[in-house]
Amino acid sequence: MPGNTVVMIGETPCEIVSINNEQLVCSTPAEDSAGTSSLGSRGLKYEMWTGTEADISDISSLASSASDYQTTTLDGSTVNGPMFGETNGYTARLSGYFVAPYTGNISFYLTSSDAAILYFSPSADPADKQMIIENTGAMYEAHPGSPHSEPIAIEKDNVYYIEAVHGQKSASAEENFLQISFWEYETIYHNHQTPMARDEMQRLRMAYDRRFETQEIKFENMATDKEIVLTHDGIKSRTPISLGGKNDFNDTLQKMFTYTCEYLNTRHRFKQDYETEDLLPGQYGHVEENIQAYCGEKALENTLRILRFPDHDFNDVNAQQTPWLCFAAKGLTFSGAVQYLYDWKDGNGRKRRDWIVVKDVWTPSNDWSYQCMDMYESTFNHTNIWLRPPESSSVRIRDIFLPKVEVTGRYYIDEVTISASPVEIERLSPSLMSENVLIKEVAVVNGEEPDSFDVSIIPLTCNPEAEDLNLMGIKDADIVGLDVANLAPEEKWAKEQEYLKTADSATFSSSAWGSGTVTITRKVRGSRAMEGTFKLSYKDQQIELPPYPADNSLASALEAFDMLGVKVVSRSVKCYDVSLDILFDYSLGGDVNQIEIDTTDLVVDNIEWEHFATSTGRNGGIMVEAPGGDFFRTKTDDLSINVFVSGFLSSCETDDCSFAYDSSLTPTLSSVSGEIIDGVTILTISGTGFSTVPEENLVTLGSLECPVSTASSSSLVCELEAGEAGVYEVNVIVSSAGIATGGPITYEISVEITSNSPSAGSMGGGTTVTVMGSGFPNTIEGWSAGSVTIGGNTCKIIETSYTSFKCLTSPQGNSRRFRRATTDIRVNIGGAVATGGFFEYDANLTPTVTSLSTYTSSPMGGEELIIMGTAFGAQYGKVYIGDSSCTVLKWLKTEITCVLPGNPHGNYPVHVSVPGNGYADVTGISDISYVFKVTNMTPRKGSLMGGTEVKILGDGFGDCSNIDASLGEDFECMIVSCSNTEITCLTKKKSIRHQITNSGRHPSYGPGYVWSKKDLTISPGDTVQWIWNLQVASDDTKISVHQVSDSATDEYDKVGFKSMKGPNGRFSKTFMHTGTFYYSSEPVFLDNLFMKGVIRVVASTDDIDAELKVTMNSIEAVQEISDEIPMAPKEDCTFSNDLSCIADAEITDKYIFKAANCLTPTVSTVEIESG
Repeated sequence: MPGNTVVMIGETPCEIVSINNEQLVCSTPAEDSAGTSSLGSRGLKYEMWTGTEADISDISSLASSASDYQTTTLDGSTVNGPMFGETNGYTARLSGYFVAPYTGNISFYLTSSDAAILYFSPSADPADKQMIIENTGAMYEAHPGSPHSEPIAIEKDNVYYIEAVHGQKSASAEENFLQISFWEYETIYHNHQTPMARDEMQRLRMAYDRRFETQEIKFENMATDKEIVLTHDGIKSRTPISLGGKNDFNDTLQKMFTYTCEYLNTRHRFKQDYETEDLLPGQYGHVEENIQAYCGEKALENTLRILRFPDHDFNDVNAQQTPWLCFAAKGLTFSGAVQYLYDWKDGNGRKRRDWIVVKDVWTPSNDWSYQCMDMYESTFNHTNIWLRPPESSSVRIRDIFLPKVEVTGRYYIDEVTISASPVEIERLSPSLMSENVLIKEVAVVNGEEPDSFDVSIIPLTCNPEAEDLNLMGIKDADIVGLDVANLAPEEKWAKEQEYLKTADSATFSSSAWGSGTVTITRKVRGSRAMEGTFKLSYKDQQIELPPYPADNSLASALEAFDMLGVKVVSRSVKCYDVSLDILFDYSLGGDVNQIEIDTTDLVVDNIEWEHFATSTGRNGGIMVEAPGGDFFRTKTDDLSINVFVSGFLSSCETDDCSFAYDSSLTPTLSSVSGEIIDGVTILTISGTGFSTVPEENLVTLGSLECPVSTASSSSLVCELEAGEAGVYEVNVIVSSAGIATGGPITYEISVEITSNSPSAGSMGGGTTVTVMGSGFPNTIEGWSAGSVTIGGNTCKIIETSYTSFKCLTSPQGNSRRFRRATTDIRVNIGGAVATGGFFEYDANLTPTVTSLSTYTSSPMGGEELIIMGTAFGAQYGKVYIGDSSCTVLKWLKTEITCVLPGNPHGNYPVHVSVPGNGYADVTGISDISYVFKVTNMTPRKGSLMGGTEVKILGDGFGDCSNIDASLGEDFECMIVSCSNTEITCLTKKKSIRHQITNSGRHPSYGPGYVWSKKDLTISPGDTVQWIWNLQVASDDTKISVHQVSDSATDEYDKVGFKSMKGPNGRFSKTFMHTGTFYYSSEPVFLDNLFMKGVIRVVASTDDIDAELKVTMNSIEAVQEISDEIPMAPKEDCTFSNDLSCIADAEITDKYIFKAANCLTPTVSTVEIESG
């Protein structure tokens, strides 16, 4: 079998006749079919003028007839070393066709030992070539991700002319190196699989310049020594201010709005508060300023190490002298333990170095906590006695480490000290009521007027309107114009705070100030947090996200784009400058289409400028260095023979793989004759150029074979296999010369009848007659355009071959009723007619039916039928009502009892098959009538969502216990009431059951960890069933499914559907309402693998034409079409809706119900009036 092997002559297939591992034989196409092609063998043509140093920008003057011209074919695109004994001072060309491996963009590299140019044509025509790379000298640099040419659009399997010209000057090195490589933008490979690949990196930037809250403090008629105490949210500042101490304003207000710390003891062996970039010995991490530190403005982010000393550094920690480690920590990544490495000596004076873990030092949380521990005491109290030093031993700490559980968000440490005693820190909170508002710094500058000061408050956080900063107040001062008379102190305080919350200016006075006042005015309201949503789109998909995306939430949301395994890394965590790198290292390979952002629905408040964009930081792809001959084809003037195996082109290892047509070698046909000898057709074919070896001549007539028995160069004798009647074209293939020409020469196989058996049978039909002859169809379907009659009565074909057939006789027609009637057999096949044989209808062989007990039946049948007659015999035969079997209960010579079968509406003849005598004569009885029909339907249109009451008129419905009514594939019609002639039913939209399994493949974890349909669109009323089964499961690896609020989250929304969690299971949910329903699993394992998806429930707005179908069990009612549409409104009911918005569907052979959008009710609002 050829299997995956293909042979091409130029660009036309050569049909494989035989093949083995070492040889194949194929039948070449005709010359006019092969046409012309310049596609040669795999590889590229390499030409060199060994002694010519030409201008490589134009080598058109170099000829292949030159004395120094050399050429060869390379199975690839690399020349490395002398090819023809050259050294330098030569010119070379590498040319041919590039075969595009995919549709998309591609770029090229050109490396060379001296000047070189690479040309590329957008077509197969060399005349269209364009220079895409020029090396003015030697070029050896070629790096993945940095191709030398711009991207070029290509289409898969198309061929493009490519040419590289290389000139090695006489003054250059004696070297020959030339290489074409390329950069594929389409690939499934990643950098962790091969260093030649680069992974896509895109970036999401959401930045804006905020306006800072600015309040002016203006003093009027105030003594310079008069002090005031500012407040905010009713919380006073720690120190007062006065005009005489204006230099202290900044410090006072900074402490007022930020967390500040006071160390109660200040002697330390080591101390680090991270306000500078300095770290403790051996420590790593990033000093982050955009975080509310425990103290000050900065903290160390994402580190687990406190300190560490290398072996040669003896500046370590003496645990006897400075045993106390104190630090602040924030984040759930920490385990709450402290681990340290210490040196000590055992009782024998031997040096030891061991790790010790002290558990439960603190309880980690996402809030700051501050703790101290005695490392010396912990060492001597360790539960493992083998790790306890003797009391005489010194203990020196070399390494201090904070173990983690699993990385959960960012984590921080701050205010680290190692001291002789516990370090107490008094951490003072700012004058802010909301813990969500964090201030980075406060800047105070002189105002525009005398004794005025502008206070700019620069926040770390971006907060909503509800958390706007209030106007600052003044302790023990009154707000001018605010009536607080007769109010209790608590009420007065509350009214003042409410005023400062909403006012933009307040003037304060006090009896202690005399005529002096202080006015505080809001000059600039600080920018508020973004609101609304933004959209990301990729190809034809879109997701909607809230503002301020984080790395985990964005990575989770991007799974909706099938970007499984994508990783998102924060470049900036400032709320006003979110910069996220989207890394595809373990997700989509190659050059990923740019993710686009739409911020139309994003509300950005009170800003100077904004920058919301996505960009590509690095294009993905793979470098194919020194590609082989599979990617190239030589350019040739002759047709080339090429063999492909599983898509790979074989190399040409001979001197010549070309092919040419020669008319002198072509066999010809002149005539054909035939004769039938002993029932076998023998053909004689005349012509020229035949092989004298019979087996080397293949003769066919259409699909019929004619094996050659005798052969000469001008004549062939063959035995034609049996076939259907018709005119056949004679084809001859000579294995050494090809297809014979000179035709068309045809031979006709005619229809003939030679004999038949039996020659007599029942006048009622049912006799099986075998007819012998030739030219008959070989299949029952082949008789569709043919017929067999005996005495003008149809004989039904039941078996057939080319040389015989069997048919079942029909009853003899009434017009020719004789006790004996002899006639011939007539065959008509597509107009070809043959007669022969003979058959006699004999009344002596004919049973007779004289009467029936009933002549009517329900569609389901089931009633007993008694058949009276003569000559039924004693042996049980068969009874048919139409083509359906009537189950026989009793068989006597003159009486048969059987159970009526079910049949559709109509009249059906009775057939009694008597063994040995064919069918009984039933001309004396009537057919049996079955009644099951629909005569009308009203209304013929209604709602897309179902609920329309439909009336079906007809006959034979019975009590409807076995009746089903449906309208197309979309609706059932649920029966409400029924009589034998009328059905009332209610339309109901059919529910479709959709199945989702865990059969998807995760790029990192393999199969079983992705839902098979992550984005499924269904209709209201449909049911979704999730089924999962983990092949490898454990107590920590389980799957579940629950509803979430959006694509970016994986937390249960506490109102939607939710399943149990297990290694295998199933869960079903029916969605009755339209909408978008996001879902996720709980963590399948650890905290970083969630199986997510979305169900989109969309109500169709397209009108549906649904065919009525009424069935009783599996029997369908006949529909008699009526143009009249009866309208019979119920009592006390008038039609209020207008059905004229859409016309009834056009009907032909079945009633059509039109489910129309304009007739579908909609609910816009729901109001609760009481309850």
